[in-house]
Amino acid sequence: MKGVALERWRDYFRTANSDIFDIIEHAIVLAALDCPKEFRLRREHIAEKLFTCDFIRCSGCAGVELAEMILC
Repeated sequence: MKGVALERWRDYFRTANSDIFDIIEHAIVLAALDCPKEFRLRREHIAEKLFTCDFIRCSGCAGVELAEMILC
């Protein structure tokens, strides 16, 4: 995700009046209950994202960007 898209999501979650980790947990439960077939199709990708996300810090501007590892 690029910086602009991430900022939009940050703004969205800041106004949620809830902890981001509570939101993640409840979103997983709702996705599994409300969309069980699609959830089963996507859960491997979701789990992969949880375990492979890494961040790159720009040495010039101290910005942080998400770097996804590519699994072979």
